[in-house]
Amino acid sequence: MAQLSPRERQVLDLVVASKPNKIIADILGISIKTVELHRSNMMNKLGVRSLPELMKVALGHG
Repeated sequence: MAQLSPRERQVLDLVVASKPNKIIADILGISIKTVELHRSNMMNKLGVRSLPELMKVALGHG
């Protein structure tokens, strides 16, 4: 988790809160493509390949 940038952490918090990319983009004032890029980067940094794996890591179960 320490590897994530502050923006990636914001995106992660909203993903964990079950917000779709469009809503995340609106909340953060960025494009949907940028949200997708942040999600991809954080999944690579955390070494996960799916949303359920990401949720486990984010919630401390993985």
